[in-house]
Amino acid sequence: MQMHIGEKLLALRTQKNMTQEELAERLGVTRQSVSKWESNGTFPNMNKLLEICDLFQVSLDYLLRDMDGQAAPQTELPYEAPEHPAGKKQRSVYLMLSMILTGVLFAVCCFLFGGIYIHHIWDINSGEEKLLHVDTIYEQYTKAKVSVNNGKGKYEDQVLWLDVDGVKENDWVFGYGTNAGAKDVRVKYEVRTLLLPGLLALVFLSLFFLLYMELRRGHASRKG
Repeated sequence: MQMHIGEKLLALRTQKNMTQEELAERLGVTRQSVSKWESNGTFPNMNKLLEICDLFQVSLDYLLRDMDGQAAPQTELPYEAPEHPAGKKQRSVYLMLSMILTGVLFAVCCFLFGGIYIHHIWDINSGEEKLLHVDTIYEQYTKAKVSVNNGKGKYEDQVLWLDVDGVKENDWVFGYGTNAGAKDVRVKYEVRTLLLPGLLALVFLSLFFLLYMELRRGHASRKG
């Protein structure tokens, strides 16, 4: 019975008590690639063949020849081309740019959450109810400049995040504060307004770390 490279690779891996995932990590390829090699679905490129020989301490002749001494029918197997170094570098650039983008989005969400958290009143009994005049809408249903009586007969401006559906310029909305001035004005936000930027920040932070780990893995495989 003849043994081709797939059966030999499977036998060598089994002797070393290695899983397909472990072998794939050592060779810098995916587990699916190792599975296709072992099932004779694809043929490793020359660089990977040499790495396999070094890893299992066997000769290239042993891998490429059948057990009866005849050369394995290499032409029957599709050739797996190595990834071009330029392609790896381009992939690293994309990962780096994605990390920068997710980092910026994470910072923006943290900024929004911080602003909403600071201007939120947790206990409405701790502040006096005030009418706020909406002077300017920067972003519909969200960011607006309002003016409030400072208790001394004058109106002061304050920029707040509002979640009042349908709010328009020159509308009046309720807020809470003291007579210390407009800077102490607070708004009773809905739960969704508080949770949304916080959850988005966690999502972007998770994506950032996933991209970072993938970038590190790519660098490690190139060094290996």
